[in-house]
Amino acid sequence: MTSFFGLLLILSAAPDQPLSAGGSSAHAVTLESVDGPVWHGHFLSIDDEGLVHFRVDDRDEHVPLDDLTRIEFASLPAPAPKPAMKAGATLYFADGGVVAAGLVAALDGDRGIRADIGLPAPVDIPFGALGAIRFATRPLDAAQAELSRRLRNQEAGRDLLIAVRDGKPVVLPGTLERITPEAWTFRIGDKAQTAPLDKAYAVVLSRPLTASAAPPAEIALRSGGTLHGRIRSADARAFRIDAGALGTVDIPVDFVASITLRSGRVVHLADLEPATVTQRSYFDLSWPPRKNCNVTGGPIRLDGRRYERGLGVHAYTSMSWELGGEYEQLTAMIGIDESVAPRGRAVFRVLCDSKVAYDSGPIGQGLATLIKVDLTGVKTLTLECDPGDDLDISDHCNWAAARLVRAKSAS
Repeated sequence: MTSFFGLLLILSAAPDQPLSAGGSSAHAVTLESVDGPVWHGHFLSIDDEGLVHFRVDDRDEHVPLDDLTRIEFASLPAPAPKPAMKAGATLYFADGGVVAAGLVAALDGDRGIRADIGLPAPVDIPFGALGAIRFATRPLDAAQAELSRRLRNQEAGRDLLIAVRDGKPVVLPGTLERITPEAWTFRIGDKAQTAPLDKAYAVVLSRPLTASAAPPAEIALRSGGTLHGRIRSADARAFRIDAGALGTVDIPVDFVASITLRSGRVVHLADLEPATVTQRSYFDLSWPPRKNCNVTGGPIRLDGRRYERGLGVHAYTSMSWELGGEYEQLTAMIGIDESVAPRGRAVFRVLCDSKVAYDSGPIGQGLATLIKVDLTGVKTLTLECDPGDDLDISDHCNWAAARLVRAKSAS
């Protein structure tokens, strides 16, 4: 079987894709930069110096990987589904990635598992790379809540087996010794017990003795799930990823839906608590701001596009943050959420130290706008949404992908 260490995955190009200058296939791609610009073109490569090369119309361009927040590939059919595997599981990686997997075999030495995670070949995953393994094919509310809580507070030096009895989770401390496609073996004290996979809900692995920094790239696979790592390079066929404890893995471009990049220059407003929030409605309804979703809890959608990050509010809402003068720019896509189409009309306003720095005027459906506001020296940032000319009916406003950007020298 192919090992995760040095795994090489090569997939031929789809025949109807455009060609790069060198004759290799090039995938349609959208590149979002840290400070606002967006490019639509065809992906070519990422070199060893961290430059992303792409083609726009008939010219070749490049941009540093560190200056990007997202690489998104045009929709393609998902890879052909493989026959369902009997031993299904959900793998929670220690670095935050989550994938559905088919368990293939125990690794030699019993300290890991060979699994099919939706790539062309099974991969070898040591237990040290995992935070948890969920055996249940469907999440159960109480047990899943227990699993999530234990993942957030992993213990050092011992594993935890989560079982379900009478509908309630039961947590047993011990040591995971072995997993096969048929069974798990878990030691509690001096006794090792082996049972079929479905006799436990999940197992949470012990916390590593030394914590590592969060990987800078989150790779969303077309088959579902995410892997985390550091992009070393790429060509028109595959990304080479340094996946920490998993080693180096090459992921075919055809298998990648998008890559979200973390940058020391960027802070998402959804990750910061506002110092003040004011919200009111003509009908005295409460519409508190929501993080990473629209104001009703659904996905943020503007002009046919979904945004994973941002703030959803209802007009009238005002939110303020104390910035302390450490940022140079605010960027965001503003507009009325598609869920209320064709209704909704509102005014988006940005205030810097109580002075209006941006005013959209009344905007409605289909008028999503990228804004960039200079924050040099700004101490207090305020975002406001006012109702349009039809009271506040359906004024569900989105500050999509709203983020603060530090100067390169500051980061």
